[in-house]
Amino acid sequence: MKKSFHAAALVLASVGLAACGEEPGVYAMTPEQLGMKLSSATKNYKPSANGAVQTISGASLVEDGVKVALSSSNGREYSRSCLIRFEAVDAASTRVNADCDRGAGSSSQSRTMEELDEAAVMEFVASSLDGRDFDYTRVLAKQTAVMAKNHKDNVNEALENYDRAQSGVYEDDPEVEAMFNAAAEQIELQDAGWGDQ
Repeated sequence: MKKSFHAAALVLASVGLAACGEEPGVYAMTPEQLGMKLSSATKNYKPSANGAVQTISGASLVEDGVKVALSSSNGREYSRSCLIRFEAVDAASTRVNADCDRGAGSSSQSRTMEELDEAAVMEFVASSLDGRDFDYTRVLAKQTAVMAKNHKDNVNEALENYDRAQSGVYEDDPEVEAMFNAAAEQIELQDAGWGDQ
């Protein structure tokens, strides 16, 4: 019942914002104001009751935004970084986008991992600017949509990789190396508590 209420509230809030003419990801602040606020913000959350505490923190100002650090601790640290990019819409408002491209290659699985992080970073932005707690249910809704959108490509990629493994095609293949790196990263994320449901 509680989850239904939260889902209904999110839908109503989205409709309300659309009715007011507010564009998601656009804030009535200059890039400089956003940079000052987000570079000093920190949000902690737990994706599950038994999972590790996740932390997203503003790390530094960069040319067109803010670099943030994402970390998880369950007895050890696992961290990576993303960029929050600013694009001035007009003199008083700015569009904000998350960019978690880690250069892991063009694989669907790599891009999926980046998009999952981007959903968390955008909630870091919204909750920091709204002055509220980080709401993991909002992240989960976006991450579920990412997984559904990329499911077919991820499955096809996994099957292709399986076929390649069975035929022994591995040597000196940069795509395979990128795939292995993405798979190792996924295992580290799971070990660190990311994605626990």
